[in-house]
Amino acid sequence: MYGLLFHINTNKGDWKAGLKVLDNAIREMPKTKQRLLLFKHRIMVNTRLGQNIQMDMQKLNDESEDQVSYMWHRVVVFSKDTANKLACYQNSIGALKKPESNWQKIQELIEFGEWLYCSGFSITDALCQLDWAVDILLSMELWINPKEDEEEHSRKENILKSEAFIPEKRQLLIGAQSIDTNLTLADLQDVKQLDTLVIVQTIMATIAGHTSTHHHYLMAYAYVMCIWRVSLAAAWLFIKESTVPPPSKTARPDTGTKSNKSKGKKESTTDGRDKSKSNIPPVTVPTTLEEWAMYVCPSEVKEAFKKGSSNCLINKNNILKPTYSLFYMDLLVKELQSLSYTHLTLPILQLEELIASEILDNKSLSDLYHLRIAQICLELNLTQAAQYHEKIPGSVFIYDTERAKCREAIARMKDLQLGSSHESLLTSHGNAAVAQTASNSELTMHMSSPVLTRKRLSGVSVVDVWINKAEVLLHLGFYQPARALLSEAHKDAKELEKEDSLAKIFYLLAVLANYERNFGQAKLLLEKAQSIGGNEYFWYDVITCLVNAILGENLKDSKEQACRILQQGISRFKTASEETPNRASVIEFMITSMEARLTSIEIESLKALGNTRLKKPEMIEKLVSTCAKLEHYSNIMMTQHGYREESVDLMKEHVGILTLIAKCSEENEIKYSWLLDAYALIQKAILIEEDALCDLMSLLPLRTMTGLTLPLMRKLTSLKLIFVQLMLDMIEMVTLNDKIEAEAAKGKGLLQLIVEEFVSSTPDYTPIEKEWVTIARSLGQKAFSQLHSAHSLCSGSEELRAKCLYLTGKCLRLLAVQKDPINPGFVWVQETLGNKNGQSKEVKSREGNEKAVSNYDQTDLQLTTRGENEHIESENEHVGAQLSAQQLAKCVAIATQIKKERTSAQVYLAHASEVLLQSMNQALHSNLKDILAEASFNMVQCFGQFDPVSAGQYLALHQSCRTSIMLKGALIKTGYDTSSSQLIALLHLQQKLEKDGTMKNMLRTVNTRLSTHFKAWKNIIIQPQHLSFLSEFPSNFNIIVLQHYEDGSMLYAALLEKPKQKANVERKGKGNQSPGPTQAKIVRGPVNPQLLSSLIAKISNYKNSLAQNLLKHEYQCDRIMQRMELSQQLHEKEVAEKRTTLTAKYKNELDEDFTSIIESMEEYLNPVLSQFDFTFAPPPTPLAAGMESGKSKRKKKEEKPGGEKSTSGQSHDLGEFVIFLADDLLMKLPLEALKVLQNDVITSVSRDFSLQLLYNRQHRDEPETATSAKSPKGTTSQKKNIKMPPVDQMLPPNFFPVNTHNFRYIVDPYDDNCILGSCPVKIMTEILEIYNARFTGHWSGVLGNKHVPSHAKWEELLKSCSAFIFYGKEHFLANLLASKLVSMNFSECQLVILLDLVQSSESFRRQSILDRPKSALQLSTEGQMDTVILLSLTGVRSIMLNQWPSTLQENALKFKKLSKNLLEFGKSTGQVILEIAKSGRSNAFKSDTEISVDPSIKGSASKHFKDEARKHYQEERMTQESAFNFILYGLPNLIVT
Repeated sequence: MYGLLFHINTNKGDWKAGLKVLDNAIREMPKTKQRLLLFKHRIMVNTRLGQNIQMDMQKLNDESEDQVSYMWHRVVVFSKDTANKLACYQNSIGALKKPESNWQKIQELIEFGEWLYCSGFSITDALCQLDWAVDILLSMELWINPKEDEEEHSRKENILKSEAFIPEKRQLLIGAQSIDTNLTLADLQDVKQLDTLVIVQTIMATIAGHTSTHHHYLMAYAYVMCIWRVSLAAAWLFIKESTVPPPSKTARPDTGTKSNKSKGKKESTTDGRDKSKSNIPPVTVPTTLEEWAMYVCPSEVKEAFKKGSSNCLINKNNILKPTYSLFYMDLLVKELQSLSYTHLTLPILQLEELIASEILDNKSLSDLYHLRIAQICLELNLTQAAQYHEKIPGSVFIYDTERAKCREAIARMKDLQLGSSHESLLTSHGNAAVAQTASNSELTMHMSSPVLTRKRLSGVSVVDVWINKAEVLLHLGFYQPARALLSEAHKDAKELEKEDSLAKIFYLLAVLANYERNFGQAKLLLEKAQSIGGNEYFWYDVITCLVNAILGENLKDSKEQACRILQQGISRFKTASEETPNRASVIEFMITSMEARLTSIEIESLKALGNTRLKKPEMIEKLVSTCAKLEHYSNIMMTQHGYREESVDLMKEHVGILTLIAKCSEENEIKYSWLLDAYALIQKAILIEEDALCDLMSLLPLRTMTGLTLPLMRKLTSLKLIFVQLMLDMIEMVTLNDKIEAEAAKGKGLLQLIVEEFVSSTPDYTPIEKEWVTIARSLGQKAFSQLHSAHSLCSGSEELRAKCLYLTGKCLRLLAVQKDPINPGFVWVQETLGNKNGQSKEVKSREGNEKAVSNYDQTDLQLTTRGENEHIESENEHVGAQLSAQQLAKCVAIATQIKKERTSAQVYLAHASEVLLQSMNQALHSNLKDILAEASFNMVQCFGQFDPVSAGQYLALHQSCRTSIMLKGALIKTGYDTSSSQLIALLHLQQKLEKDGTMKNMLRTVNTRLSTHFKAWKNIIIQPQHLSFLSEFPSNFNIIVLQHYEDGSMLYAALLEKPKQKANVERKGKGNQSPGPTQAKIVRGPVNPQLLSSLIAKISNYKNSLAQNLLKHEYQCDRIMQRMELSQQLHEKEVAEKRTTLTAKYKNELDEDFTSIIESMEEYLNPVLSQFDFTFAPPPTPLAAGMESGKSKRKKKEEKPGGEKSTSGQSHDLGEFVIFLADDLLMKLPLEALKVLQNDVITSVSRDFSLQLLYNRQHRDEPETATSAKSPKGTTSQKKNIKMPPVDQMLPPNFFPVNTHNFRYIVDPYDDNCILGSCPVKIMTEILEIYNARFTGHWSGVLGNKHVPSHAKWEELLKSCSAFIFYGKEHFLANLLASKLVSMNFSECQLVILLDLVQSSESFRRQSILDRPKSALQLSTEGQMDTVILLSLTGVRSIMLNQWPSTLQENALKFKKLSKNLLEFGKSTGQVILEIAKSGRSNAFKSDTEISVDPSIKGSASKHFKDEARKHYQEERMTQESAFNFILYGLPNLIVT
């Protein structure tokens, strides 16, 4: 009754009334044992009320010491004062004095140590309690031999009992005093003891801090290995003993035969079973990492664990708190990974999986540990083991039993809430609301300790298991299962009101949103996570994720916002560090990490300015200040906090900044200083990692490490390769200085050299120069030493191995240049067929230019051996006549030595070519485009002077790799939303997997899916047969490759030409063709990057000014028309005259700008283009009749080149086709306006991005039915089922047909107010009517604004056509979603004609409204270059479009000329573009004097006729700017048939 009254009062929260009830009960009840319960209740109530409990505790003196200790422990829970808690902990531990209570005492000491640490007491005091617990554990002889005599055992036990206690008089000596000093790990045999030791050592490591944790973590790992050793040995012994039959009783002599016979069958079956069991091999502990990765505990061993009663087995009897053990083992695994001891985690994870499956019997938890093992196996490059562990969970990550368990917990909690009183509910809700409000208003970071309480670890939480699964799956790249787990966990955690779990769920969902580039959603989720809070690790992760989301948005103020968030986090963490001094080390490390992140953002902002602006003194000062910060932060992390890996990462970034400063510096001594600093710093980082690797290798036998790739090995390899790259840069600089001195000495006479050598003294070096000279002497050997070491470490990484080979080849090439004794300078001498005498002046001028910009030159190309040997011999012959015999012999010896050194240099060059080829093969096999690009560029340097044909092909390969990287970046930039298409999602997943570098199986699967299902990805891949592409193109294709070196200081140009065929006509028109001379050539020239930047800026300004002027012009014309309408004087002629006058006014204002652009472009490209011969070989035969209509019908073939239709004896003079393959910077220039193209032999001009993309356009996958596609229903006025006459046009060789009956179009879908006579709908209608008989009868599409076509309509028209025409206002991509377009496959669409970039007042206003919801990133992907890239990737062969804004009149004139040449004259796409360009160029030189009048017409009639002719000429005249505006990307050999 008293108990009921007490609980009623406590439920109401009235503790004083409850205490009064207990006092009355104790006073009235007799002195029986039932009063003890009342005393315990009164102790708890007095503790809660803050009153004295000593009198009540004395009432428990008669109880056992474990009960007294338990009560003191309960008092700790309810006590609010820190001093009272400390006294209670001491009393609880001091009450346990008997040896039988050692286990409870150990648990109390562990908890006491945790509490001291979390409460801010000295770390030494906390560690002392844990050391005491360890001493007690090691002093307990739990491994006594069972065969020992019982009396001896009892005697020893009594001795231990007397020594196991700590006397009251020796309180300063804590710990057990009877520890055996000779104790080894082999003596520990008890699993419960070993499990507790693992927990204690992990807690001690956490408390001690990161600077001194290695010993504790390694001891914990050793105890885990002891558990495996002891348990497997005991299990095998149990299995072995269970197979032995029990001893049979002695049979009596008179035993009947019946009994013997009846036992016969049983004995036989038993013997068979025993034989089968006796064949079980001994159970041993795995010895290698591969064995641990693939280890599966045998079922017999698991049965032994369950059935055995020994204290050496892994079962419920020996691991009493499995969730408690699993928590600390998880913490141990995490810390071992942070210390680079990843390979030591496999035995621990295997033990955790065994505990989860056998002791806890939890399949979901077991799956979690299998996934973690798979993650570790991927980091260790154990792909087969990773696949095995990934398959065990399968595709089911949420089991029905788990869901049912969560539903039961939710129902139980709701029942408890309903059963509580209404008053208590109101009170609790009110308190919770007040607390929540305060938390939200202050948003303070409460840093809780990572060492959690036992209440948190009392059982397996299904929600926590789901969260942990999702976290591992996110790291493995399985986004959809992770999302499903987090969604289910969020729903249940919300119902169960688990705030900690909700915070973790929101954070992981934000991480997933960042992976999928949903940065806005990530920020919203992180706001929810912040409202809940967590410990310091949680806040650090949230801040990092939030910064990534903000920077991922790439807005104008993104970097400022990110810096602001980091600064707020730093200030909050500094406050938390003062409040929790025991966690100061961890929190200060996080502060340093955030400060380093701030510096990295600052560095990225400076790099974004470009190399030109970085050379300014104020920019260099900022870079120097960032270097000082990085050095400070790395020292703090290494020395004060012990975070080695993070410190090395900062050193790596620091080295990159030092190298950048050296490149931006002008003076050599300053460059030397920065490079030497970088040299010393990277050496320091390598030494740190090498020491760590030596320590790591010493933990395991060497045989277990063979063929293994550890994360630390990969990191050390990358550092070594950075060191090698730095040394190669230094070798290049040394070689450059030597060649400059040699070039200067070359112009001096012999007497001058003798005098200078005589009077010269020993050079007086500054300390920096002296150090530079000393280090420079051994750079080659050190580079090879580091490369050899790196090659032995990178056996498991294809990327590192390919990069190592590439750097080896580059090093050999540079040493060949350095060892070459007679390299006269850095002139790239060409010995190609057809060299002309007039080239010497160009070579000399180019040599002078290269001297002027020698800082940017690559001094690794030399003269040919033949030319140099002839030079030496001729010099010897000339001098030999004037020298004595002794002097002549000396000269001959010198010449012989020079030849020998020259031969050695050539051997180096040959080895460099071989190694670079190996690197290229490895990079091609692994799709490593950046390494392939660098290796191919070095091959250009090797072959540049010897083999121009091969060098040009390697330059084209280099350009294809750079273009492929650019195209992939454009795809990722276009796919700002991963939910838009599967291609975009796969691309972002692939990017993450490539950055991770460990999940090779998934990366291979993603690449296979991309190459199988998406045309865009196929166009990005570099084909292995790239070097043989040139032979697949027609012989009249003259491909000009223009590619900058990566720093923009050197421009490389190559003419790729297939040798022309010389036809020897024989019988019946057949002939044998022999290749003629080739004009293939490769040159290079120094250029000024600032000049290119100013040229591009000038073009950008011209485009902006043109757009503004044209829009202003349209607005003024509209105002004129409105005034005329008001005055009722609207006449078409007057409007046309007004518009023509205004147009001429604005055009004249920009003519000078365009002319200046052309002149600057000519000046920039002249050093390389002037060395090519654009006259080409004259045509052998006149133009064949293939360009005209013939009598025979064309045979229907599906997209096959016309060359297959004609015999080899047919000769067609189609002229020379020039194709520019330029890098992305040069693509912005009007290359078609170059003067070198004004040659009558050149009949076609086009451009493309790379040779690989051009080849893909010509050899794309053929559709199954090229001409059978059904035409979509159009909105034109054309009649259906018109029977069209065939187009009788013979297709010339090597040309591709475009089916004229399968054209689709969309013309001015908004139909804004158009200019009279230039309306797109009107122009298109005229074209359809003019060419209706032969060409346009089956054309269909959307004409005018009858309805605005949807995105699906656009896709339908593009997919089902052979050619597509868009003729309207604004830009093409304004009507389509770029992210949707890029995943399309336009296999049938061969030609796209875009007549856009026209703006009117209405279209500008409409497009501005449509662009408002678009982000800056989305708007940046709608330019003309992006349009060409996306259409090219989707499979379109040729794209015609405007480069800059145009007018309706210009587009109308272009469309008329285009239709006339393409349809009526049957010209190819490239020829049409050149015709338009020529018309603009010729019109630029015409004047009024060229307008002739009939002499018979005189007077006013003559003047009137001339005015009309001039007006007509102005209307039909295409200006130079307009003509060069319309260009062609892709194949120039498409003909409409």
